[in-house]
Amino acid sequence: MFPEFSINQMLKPFFKIHLYFFLLIISNRIYGQNFFGSNLYNNIVFSNPSICDFSNHSKIQMNYRNQWPVADMYTTYGLAAFYGSERMNSNFGMVLKHDRQLKGVFTNTIIGLNYAYSIKTGYRSHLNFGLNGNYGFEKNDYSKLTFEFPQANMPENKGRSYPYVNTGVSYVFGRKSTLGLSVVNFLGINNSIGNKQEYHACYLGSYRINRRGNYPLEVEPIGSVAFKNNSVHISYGGNIVFSTIKTGVLLGHSNQNLHTTSFLLGILYNNFDFIYTYDLNLSGAISINPKMAAHEVTFLSKLQYKGKRKKRGAIKCPDI
Repeated sequence: MFPEFSINQMLKPFFKIHLYFFLLIISNRIYGQNFFGSNLYNNIVFSNPSICDFSNHSKIQMNYRNQWPVADMYTTYGLAAFYGSERMNSNFGMVLKHDRQLKGVFTNTIIGLNYAYSIKTGYRSHLNFGLNGNYGFEKNDYSKLTFEFPQANMPENKGRSYPYVNTGVSYVFGRKSTLGLSVVNFLGINNSIGNKQEYHACYLGSYRINRRGNYPLEVEPIGSVAFKNNSVHISYGGNIVFSTIKTGVLLGHSNQNLHTTSFLLGILYNNFDFIYTYDLNLSGAISINPKMAAHEVTFLSKLQYKGKRKKRGAIKCPDI
């Protein structure tokens, strides 16, 4: 007589092997997800803290990114506030980011402070320096994974915290063109998988074509090169701004292979910007499905203020 085996007993080793294999892949790649990857023109400050507005403006920025919404794989929330002071040649900022991955199995929360200082080098040129200090909190909760059959020997839930520092320098010429160099995780703290040092170079421009018309047309070219984990990531494209409408396309290459194409559509109204980005992944046959793309929304509010002027008394005319 042969021993009896239930279906559960036969399939349990299969699920256990695939579970550990899946967790191994996820734990090594899950934190490779970058914050605010599509709308590069408005979010370059997160990789180069020196690219800020030094005029008298207060800026509030909110971001929402959902990648692969059907599978609920990557969801990112961001909130940032910046205060520019022309008198002090400085910009002060605070950043809060939260990344939720694999239905909450992996979460990453980052709180950061940003400071940039500007030195005038010419009539329309400035040299800017920036420093960004962050503190992150990572947590793994494997209890949120669901399986058809009960699983034993599940990995232990863990959480950890880590600091890291970003630094950057940028040169602004002609008021609208910017060249930048930066290092992410400058001190090499927590130099683990997903937190390697990154080296960035970028170019941002803004050129007005129709200067005298009632509806000026502006072109914003974008270029970025990032070196991380012995790989090269190149992004290039641009935006076109016509009156209150902004459109753009951004192409992304990884090791000479085209992997993403991002389409941008925005509405600009006074001091408020609402921008939507559709990020289509081209790295595989399955990922070109529109349901597996990334949706990113950016909301910007820019408030201008004037410094207090000193009151001056009347100057009396001399008696003749």
